[in-house]
Amino acid sequence: MADLKISPGEYIVSDDPRDTLKTAPLGSSLGLAFICHGKLMAGLLHLGLANSSSAHKRNVNEIPALYADKGIPMILDELRSYGWNEELELEIKIAGGAKILPTNSIFNFSDQLIEETKRILASLNLYCSAEDLGGSVNRVLSVEVETGDVTVSSSMGEVWQL
Repeated sequence: MADLKISPGEYIVSDDPRDTLKTAPLGSSLGLAFICHGKLMAGLLHLGLANSSSAHKRNVNEIPALYADKGIPMILDELRSYGWNEELELEIKIAGGAKILPTNSIFNFSDQLIEETKRILASLNLYCSAEDLGGSVNRVLSVEVETGDVTVSSSMGEVWQL
């Protein structure tokens, strides 16, 4: 069994039942788990910012999947390359979006990231079946390819199913 870890701005898709996909710790960033029912496949995306339009072009070109408006279409394309299509059920679970810094910090952008992510998914007729958002604790999102089980583990040592 391989633990495959992704950092902010990365995504991964696997159809190997031995794999477990994991995000790096999610502070204000978001992790999205994609589980394809009817086909043994799962994906994981680690978003950091809502929209690439206000970002420096070099940053967008270097790590496009960091941005919700780029990363979501990218992982959907990757899922398609593994055999997913709109006729197969795609379950999405989301975690993160914590407010780690003081509430008046200019670096608190988690609400905007959550809203933009959900808006983009809805525009594609995709919706989250479960979420663990907000709060003030770092967490890691994991998905087991074989079972589609999604777990969240907190920096406080707690682990729960999503």
